[in-house]
Amino acid sequence: MDVNLYGAVHCCYYALPFLKETRGRIVNVASLGGLMAIPYNSSYAASKFGLIGFSDSLRMELRESGVSVTVICPYWVATEFHERYLDKDGQPKGTAGRGIYTEKTMTADECARIVLKAARLRKRQVVMWPGGPFLWLKLIAPALVDRLTVSAFLRPAVERMSQGDQG
Repeated sequence: MDVNLYGAVHCCYYALPFLKETRGRIVNVASLGGLMAIPYNSSYAASKFGLIGFSDSLRMELRESGVSVTVICPYWVATEFHERYLDKDGQPKGTAGRGIYTEKTMTADECARIVLKAARLRKRQVVMWPGGPFLWLKLIAPALVDRLTVSAFLRPAVERMSQGDQG
């Protein structure tokens, strides 16, 4: 919560006077996990859901000021995040954490290009693949999305990590 939600809140709070003067841009990087939770990530999901709600509310509050608020919801991005992720004993996973990634995992550079384009265009929200179709499906069949999340996403990711696959 301190980093994922309050970090953005505090940055916005202190930057807001300048942003209002310059009709600037706020870009908050949330996650698909802030739109569709996955099991065993409740604190992460809560912080990202909170960041999306904060961004949406702030956008409405600032609509007359000329300040735009963009929220980015990426899927997996290859970073050191999962290497630093703590296991059940409170120890960083290290290189085994990269087992979560596949050949389809987005690079940090690719994600950065999408973020910069969205900021330049003052987009409201960017939901990266495969989020869009799953969000629509979640509206129609939420229980099905829950089952698909576990069977098609979580179970294979856990299997890759337990095998020590470096992706």
